[in-house]
Amino acid sequence: MLGGSEINDEHTHHCTVFSYIASICLEIMRKCVKALKNTFDLLSPNGGDCVIVFFAFNTIFNACNELSTSPKWYPYTRGEDNFMLTFENSKDCKAEFSEMMKAAGFENIRVDMESTVYDYETEEGLKENMISVCHALDFIPESRHSEFMDELGDILAQLAAERLNTDPQRTGSILSADVIVAYGQKMSVNKI
Repeated sequence: MLGGSEINDEHTHHCTVFSYIASICLEIMRKCVKALKNTFDLLSPNGGDCVIVFFAFNTIFNACNELSTSPKWYPYTRGEDNFMLTFENSKDCKAEFSEMMKAAGFENIRVDMESTVYDYETEEGLKENMISVCHALDFIPESRHSEFMDELGDILAQLAAERLNTDPQRTGSILSADVIVAYGQKMSVNKI
């Protein structure tokens, strides 16, 4: 997905065009409308399809936000908004994203959302998999990573328990998320 600062309008006119584009990283884009417009512009003038899959909500981001603003970790992270999902505070992200796609030029839009659970089987398995996506670790000294990850695991279990309405003792290896799957078409400019 091509976002605001990654590509400008000048570059979109010199790129190859595509009849199909799939994207899986929109949840971290700060300029979604620009990213969608760039994607639309990369589709062929003869028409094309676009499928976008991203997290509207994910407990890893919430847990990182909670820890990054705590007095213990704030000196390292400065409470940066680096851990916010684009649609985290949206009241109706399906409708909001549908309108964004429409504004970018897409037609025949369909946006679905599904709550899902990822079970990593053990707390250690969850922590191990979170290391690559836990950007808060970029700000924290390596000597304190284990301590941070232990606290992160506790918060992830609590958040999953709240969303699943169960005991946190049963959710130590679980990540809970809402996934958006969106589809839109660029219609041919050569309509008969």
